[in-house]
Amino acid sequence: MTGLRRLGLGLVGLCVVEYLLGMLLNLFVAIPHHHPGSGGSEYFGRAWQSLLWGISHGGLLAAHLSLGILILLGSLTLAALAFRVPNSGLRSVTVLGVLAVVAAGFNGASFLSYGQNVSSMIMAAGLAVALLCFSWVIFRATGSLDQGSAPATS
Repeated sequence: MTGLRRLGLGLVGLCVVEYLLGMLLNLFVAIPHHHPGSGGSEYFGRAWQSLLWGISHGGLLAAHLSLGILILLGSLTLAALAFRVPNSGLRSVTVLGVLAVVAAGFNGASFLSYGQNVSSMIMAAGLAVALLCFSWVIFRATGSLDQGSAPATS
C-alpha cells in the first residue's frame, strides 16, 4: 500500500504541473493551424504526426506532451500495483484514472490536430477525473496503513 500511496502522490503532483503547463500554453503559446498532423482524414495518423511534431517542436508544448506520456505510464503502473494488492478496493478507481488520462491524451491530440476548444475542455475534464482517482488512492492507501499500524488492545 505504501507504493500505491507514493505513486498516487507523485501522479497528483505531476497532474498539477501538467495543468499549469497547459494553462501557460493556452494563454501564451499560439499553436499554428498548419503543421504535420493538421491535415488528412485519418484520426490516428493525424494524432501521431501531431504528437511527434509537438515533441520535436520543443518548449512548453514538448514539456506538456512529454509529461502527459509520463502520467500515462505512471497511471498504468498504479493500476498494475492495485491489481497486485489483495482486497485493496482500488482496482476500479485506478482503471478509471487510466481511462481519464487516456481520454485527456486523445483529446489533447485532437486539439493539436483540429484546434477545437471542446477538445481542450474534455482534456481538462479528464485531468480532473484523474486527479480525483489518484487522490482517492492516496486517501485509501493512507487509511489502510493507519489501520494496520494501530497498537493491539487486550
